[in-house]
Amino acid sequence: MDDPLVFGRVLLRKGIHLLWGLLALGFISLGNFLADTLFILWLTGMVAADALRFYVPFWHRLFLRLFAPLLKPSEKKAFPTGATVLVAAFATVQLFFPQKIAIASILVLTLADAFAALVGIFWPVGKWGRNKTLSGSFAFFLVASAVLIRYFNFSIVEVISTGTVVTLLEAYAPPRWENWWIAVGCSSLLRFMVT
Repeated sequence: MDDPLVFGRVLLRKGIHLLWGLLALGFISLGNFLADTLFILWLTGMVAADALRFYVPFWHRLFLRLFAPLLKPSEKKAFPTGATVLVAAFATVQLFFPQKIAIASILVLTLADAFAALVGIFWPVGKWGRNKTLSGSFAFFLVASAVLIRYFNFSIVEVISTGTVVTLLEAYAPPRWENWWIAVGCSSLLRFMVT
């Protein structure tokens, strides 16, 4: 990647992505009631901050001054931002899935998605899906598979098939909503497979 501004922006976005994933896992470690409460408060704050920028001119200017370097061009004029969707994904899997599945899905979302983005941007090989690279998707698959091996007693066929389905979700999910689709899709698939 030749543009240092793009390089810095991608690293910053993915760094925040990883830190927020760690924060989400920290919330889960506090127990269900406290974790549920914290996720609901976090999501409510994100939705309010994101939505109010379209109705309160002062907040719109402040929001863009603070967060413009982190926003994709499409996020500057549309609701929700990717950050809001990320928190919605964390909250959804915490509130509606067993803890082990929520943890694995949050790890897949934070680690595999961040790693895939970096590999796909800095070592792009082959285009496919919704503006994805084969190299990024392969990186996503490898990290997601490693998480599945760590948390579940799956056979190699189950790891490969689950990793492939989750990778396809990441590749074809609607723009801005891919974080939600990865987390909820992964959780739904895992719930089906472990019950």
